[in-house]
Amino acid sequence: MADVREHHSRAISVCQEASLTDPEIIELCEQIVQTQQEEINQMKKIITRRSAP
Repeated sequence: MADVREHHSRAISVCQEASLTDPEIIELCEQIVQTQQEEINQMKKIITRRSAP
């Protein structure tokens, strides 16, 4: 699960650090950031729930 979180975090970083000018690609990156962050948050909840006694 940690590897998947890292992969998602990297996708967010790439979008945020890219110098984009194409409106379609900018919109795509905005969607990527939003969905990847939602999935990271979900994974954190799963990890927390599974590690609870």
